[in-house]
Amino acid sequence: MPELTHIQNYIARIQADLYWIERTIEKLHPPRILIP
Repeated sequence: MPELTHIQNYIARIQADLYWIERTIEKLHPPRILIP
């Protein structure tokens, strides 16, 4: 089903964006600040 493939690609893109955001946060702030 083309819809399923589209959704999988969309999810993969979101996961890649989240990974990039996490790496960026780690560079901008020391990890200890992220720990409550």
